[in-house]
Amino acid sequence: MRASYYIVYDQNQQLGEKVLRVYELRERRYFETSENWLEQVGLGVTLWEGKFEDRQDTWFVGATKMVMFY
Repeated sequence: MRASYYIVYDQNQQLGEKVLRVYELRERRYFETSENWLEQVGLGVTLWEGKFEDRQDTWFVGATKMVMFY
């Protein structure tokens, strides 16, 4: 069994210019996708710039249709 999606959050950009990468499993391989809403698992992912717990930063954020989490 394989995961439907593979998400890489590279805050320090050690892998390249992108901070957030999303890969989708198609057949037996993962392909990078620009989609931030992961339909098969009902989850959205994005980056958010703002202040959280008195810290200004860029945050990785996930959300379902009902709940947003950090």
